[in-house]
Amino acid sequence: MSNEVPYALVEGLDFTGKTTISKLLSQKSVNDGPIPGQYNHEFMDPTLQSGIQSVSIGELSPAYKEMYFKGLYALDKTSKNLPLNLVIQDRYFPSILYYGNIINGTPLPSQQEMQENFIMPKGILLFERSYDEVLTIAQSRKKLSRLEKAALESRDQYETMKQRYRELMFSLGCECVVVDTTNESIDDTLEECYGALFDSDLLLEDVRVADLQVSWEAKVYPSTAQRYVQDIEAERKVRPLIVHRMINQEDDSSVDLVEDGRHRAYAHHLIKLVSAKAFIRRVPMTADEFNQLSLTRLADFTFK
Repeated sequence: MSNEVPYALVEGLDFTGKTTISKLLSQKSVNDGPIPGQYNHEFMDPTLQSGIQSVSIGELSPAYKEMYFKGLYALDKTSKNLPLNLVIQDRYFPSILYYGNIINGTPLPSQQEMQENFIMPKGILLFERSYDEVLTIAQSRKKLSRLEKAALESRDQYETMKQRYRELMFSLGCECVVVDTTNESIDDTLEECYGALFDSDLLLEDVRVADLQVSWEAKVYPSTAQRYVQDIEAERKVRPLIVHRMINQEDDSSVDLVEDGRHRAYAHHLIKLVSAKAFIRRVPMTADEFNQLSLTRLADFTFK
């Protein structure tokens, strides 16, 4: 049973709305989502932040800057300090590689190299916006970076950079959803991104049916459970479970509690399926709290 935390990567060129939507998306996931998301713009290991602050990034050469960040990301990969639940990551290692390629022509790595040296996301939301809209937004800013200016030199230059960025994101080998924010309101874009994460299979994880338990009312209606059995056997879409993974902080042991979907979980048990799809919310507990849980397995359910 893995306690590894999933993360969704939000990428794209400047002025496409990444940061605004990422922050709102994390808030909406906390309020409405099956699992709460935490917005993050830096490394996922917070202990690395002090190391970054001790170096004057702007004074490094492009080649050394890239090497420096690669070293930090290697440390980040081995981190055990990730937040417990979903991370909404506003840019990550691909951005460094992309801009290293733009600045000094550093070859982009192969998919295999990326998978070996990079914490792979569950999925990518790739933000794009038309040149005209980006140019209008950029003109309202007092100061632009060299790369921002380079991207906006001409329409052709911008479209070329956008295409190269897209190719890099799709080369990672995980699902990538293009979010075009051109002429879109913040609310509409937020709903699109929320749907991409939570109304799809992107963030779902497999849970072992034999491990599923409940801590309250271990009863189901036979007719409802049988209806779900028929849906599953007919391969009709069945809503995923919402599982709370209770984690004993003393020894990292855990149990999976069905928070939403007892009848669907029981139907999986009746058919003798090995696994089920679920959103997993990780909940840390003290050893005393963990040992006091009153648990019932699916096999011991009774009928209402």
